Amino acid sequence: MARRTKRKEKPSRRASGVDIVLVDRCDSSAAFLAYRLGRERGVSVSHCADAEGLAAVLSDEAKRYVLAVVDLDQPRVAVEEVCGLLSAHGLPTLFVADAIRKEMRDFLACQALAGIVEKAGSYACEDVFSAILRLLDNREVGILLVGEKSAACSRLAIRLGHQMHPIATAESASEAMAHLDADARIGVMVLDLAHSEDGGAALLGQIRERSKLQTLRIIGLGAAGTKDQAIAGLKAGADEVIVEPFTPEEFDLRLNRHVRTAQQTRCLRDLAERDFLTGLYNRRHFFDEGPRRVAAAHAAVPPIPLALALIDLDHFKRLNDSYGHDLGDQVLREVASRLKQQAGTTHLVARLGGEEFGMLLSGLPLQEARTFCDAICQSFAEIPIATECGALTVTVSIGLAKIDGVAMFDRNLNAADRLLYIAKHQGRSQVICEGEDDSCTAVA
Repeated sequence: MARRTKRKEKPSRRASGVDIVLVDRCDSSAAFLAYRLGRERGVSVSHCADAEGLAAVLSDEAKRYVLAVVDLDQPRVAVEEVCGLLSAHGLPTLFVADAIRKEMRDFLACQALAGIVEKAGSYACEDVFSAILRLLDNREVGILLVGEKSAACSRLAIRLGHQMHPIATAESASEAMAHLDADARIGVMVLDLAHSEDGGAALLGQIRERSKLQTLRIIGLGAAGTKDQAIAGLKAGADEVIVEPFTPEEFDLRLNRHVRTAQQTRCLRDLAERDFLTGLYNRRHFFDEGPRRVAAAHAAVPPIPLALALIDLDHFKRLNDSYGHDLGDQVLREVASRLKQQAGTTHLVARLGGEEFGMLLSGLPLQEARTFCDAICQSFAEIPIATECGALTVTVSIGLAKIDGVAMFDRNLNAADRLLYIAKHQGRSQVICEGEDDSCTAVA
């Protein structure tokens, strides 16, 4: 592969811990790709030149390869031997070549084909690098195929799996909605209009009524000669309808455009839902996501217990007046970092405004939630925050309310707010829990 002049790149997400294998007889091209992927994504590249080297690389049980990249600049027999090894390991494979004849394309189509990159002179290495990044990014965008019993969806499930997309399948509208509610990774839905109930109109209507699903990209598949069906699908809310016959390459190009749109929209939505200072979710997201989690928890069998905690920094105005707002911002960032770590992936935490934070505790009965909040309160009282002005002890007060599934989410928040008010007026640095009397003792 020839090398390309470096272009200015957008910052990319890291994929630390990812291993890929590169089969290429050109050492300089391999070194370039290994350097770029390691520096920009934390990707580890194992390089070999032929099937013998590949067999040795794949025998390393310490590695968990997610992708293979194979340069086809070698004899057909050698290519077949390499492909046989990769097929035995089930590795999605990106193939690279100057030009590929039809018989070779037919052969590659029978492999775990992740994609084909045709070299373009001085742009070759950059094109391969971009293709690898696209495939790694595909792991973050799930595809939901609706009409799993149709031949078209069955073929697509295999092909899109090779392109490293998480795949979910559904036969009915209810199954599709269940997948969409449970898996936030799904960014594109492919709906076989001919094999769906009422041409998919009911499902499309449900999706478009749900604000949380407005960013979902929807591709309809129409049978040959069904122009009216395609028009009906577009009217119902599909972003595009692809009518058979279509080639795999055509579908991939159209799908990739929707995947990129889904990724960009997701990034914009994330920016809109994040607090700029702390990186936590903001009030808007807390009030959007909170009710959804409450509804899902109470619909579960058995229901999942929930509690709502309001967390407020004690004497924060005094800290700002004494040390300045820059140090106050530093303290808020550290508090947010600690709360995020304590919440993990189970609980929802957000900055609601100023020095107030909200936490929706999932799976904890009220007394366990009380113990959890006591630990938060105590950790702040015992572990000072390092600042440019030295270590500062910053305590928090917490109001904790049980969510019983009957009241509206904002009413639960108001209940927690009243309990927080009591915690403040009883001495701060403590937790006041719903159902307790006023004799709660301070943690600090």
